[in-house]
Amino acid sequence: MKKLVRVAVTLAMLALVVPGSAWASTVDDARTVTVSVPTILSITDETGPFTLTFADAASGGTTNGQTVGYIVKSNNMPNSALTGALSAKISGLLDGITIRANPGRTYTNAGSASNAVLQESSASFINLGTTAVNVMDKPALAGASGKILSGTAFVNWGAVATRDLSLADGGAVTLTVTLKDA
Repeated sequence: MKKLVRVAVTLAMLALVVPGSAWASTVDDARTVTVSVPTILSITDETGPFTLTFADAASGGTTNGQTVGYIVKSNNMPNSALTGALSAKISGLLDGITIRANPGRTYTNAGSASNAVLQESSASFINLGTTAVNVMDKPALAGASGKILSGTAFVNWGAVATRDLSLADGGAVTLTVTLKDA
């Protein structure tokens, strides 16, 4: 009997000392993981301030054109058409001068992640005022395409004289270009 107790004690001690899968078990630690995707909506111009200069001060004369690339990004563009996704306005009017946009430049995607595009709102010059006017639209796209906008929208800015101008005419205005996704 003593020998049997010794064998049992020895086996019990071996079970404590020798690890083995027969005695292993599992325990879980479950936690909720939240993944957040921020809204991305940004526009940055590649040019900064610029000057438009008239070559001819007579009525109907035009300024040099200034093409500006706008780096645009959004991760929430609707699949449906979005009129005026890119719009523009000026801070004030200049007597005898109309500032205008020509969005007939190419929109370029910045890589394969972008699946939305912008296209011109009008095939001709668009006159600006103190209220925003549509410059570029986002066309409707089918399926899952059309939600991610990442590229450069090019707009050519200029001005036209609506009357004969003198040296005293002209001035500075603030041009505000807006990107929207809703």
